[in-house]
Amino acid sequence: SNTLGPLTPANDHDLDPSEKWSLLEAAYQDSTPVAGVVVEKVKGGFLVDVYGIFGFLPDSRTDVRVARNLEARERAKLNFRVEFLDPQHGKIVLARDGVDDAVLLAEREQVLRSLKIGDVVEGYVKNLVAYGAFIDIGGLDGLLHVRNLSWRRVRDVSEVISVGERVNVKVLDYDEELLQVSFGLKQLTPDPWQDIRQRLQPFQRIEGVVTHITHYGCFVELEPGIEGLVHVSQLEWGQNMTNPLDITGIGERIEVMVLEIDESSRHVNLSVRDCTPMPWELFRELWHIGDTLHGIVKVRHAQGIEVLLSGNIIGTVATDSIADRDSIHYDTGDVIEVELAEMTRKADRQPNPKLRVVER
Repeated sequence: SNTLGPLTPANDHDLDPSEKWSLLEAAYQDSTPVAGVVVEKVKGGFLVDVYGIFGFLPDSRTDVRVARNLEARERAKLNFRVEFLDPQHGKIVLARDGVDDAVLLAEREQVLRSLKIGDVVEGYVKNLVAYGAFIDIGGLDGLLHVRNLSWRRVRDVSEVISVGERVNVKVLDYDEELLQVSFGLKQLTPDPWQDIRQRLQPFQRIEGVVTHITHYGCFVELEPGIEGLVHVSQLEWGQNMTNPLDITGIGERIEVMVLEIDESSRHVNLSVRDCTPMPWELFRELWHIGDTLHGIVKVRHAQGIEVLLSGNIIGTVATDSIADRDSIHYDTGDVIEVELAEMTRKADRQPNPKLRVVER
């Protein structure tokens, strides 16, 4: 709109500086709009020419008209509210919210009436928040939720879009009474899960990038939009409670094996340990009944001592196998010499060496 606010003299640039600041002061005190021209986009907002003085319009206090005005060859004047004024330092902060509300409301209702679910519309990124971004499509703001930004994991909204950017988004839902719209960006690209079986198969070995680490495992991105979980039990052979941070770090490329693909839950189970040789058979080849070897005390309890052997194999020294159990004390981390007394298998086919302490 070229309609000017009440404080817009015909030759406002011909006013002397004191007159300009007096008009701005009056607008600030009376909450009267002033007319200005959007000059350029800067970090965090826009520069606006008001009476030949540059004011700052923050991104959070703007609307789509500002962006459209900036893109237009012949820039019309828009009305602004003076939010802050400091004549001594020449500072002016402006706002568009609450200005031209009647005009914007009419535009907003018109836009909403024309919307249909599935429409692709162009919008202006007005503001970023932790849970997404607000997109202005002609006076009507809609939420682009972080989960609808990308098929990939998004840690920060600014990784995908930025304030002031013009984007095409898909209408996912809207409410005419509440004037609320939900948008999607990732919905404009194919869902990578649609044909996942054509690219991934169980027992396939593939490289991926670690994107997230938790106490129960790490997530690995196999391709854009496809992540899988390596559970802690699948990190190393024979170690069910390995700390993932001891194995890998965020951003690191690692080789994994695909164990299971579940399209219904969009979940892939992966293994790191299955990409390395199984240590159990090697242990059987290296050690025999009666051999002596060294191990590290991992846990001591009433039933005996659990000892970490080569290849991350856990062996057990039963309490009743220690001749003088009261005089021998072992602490976690102690290195002890043991004799391989028996080799059995657990229910999961892991070796379960029975050991005796070699007493010196």
